[in-house]
Amino acid sequence: MRLGYETFGKGKDSDNKKETHAYSVAYSADEIDEVLSYADKIIFNSISQLNAFKGQAAAKNIPVGLRLNQRPVIHRLSSLILRVLLAVWVNMIKNNCSGT
Repeated sequence: MRLGYETFGKGKDSDNKKETHAYSVAYSADEIDEVLSYADKIIFNSISQLNAFKGQAAAKNIPVGLRLNQRPVIHRLSSLILRVLLAVWVNMIKNNCSGT
């Protein structure tokens, strides 16, 4: 974080300033203040991290974000869709075999 801030974000009031975004798999309570001192925006990896540290970020007027992992959601939806299609197919076969 510090390297990004010193390289891109030092001129906070100048035209050359670029944003420094913070992201980590997890933040610890003892490092969050330092991370927030260098960040223009912080992205959390879990709802529990967001809930734990959003107040500290808000106190410093730092926007927060939440990273969403789409893969498990897509996998669960795919599994559900396959089960529904299988159930429909089985019902169609049963109906055709019974003559209805």
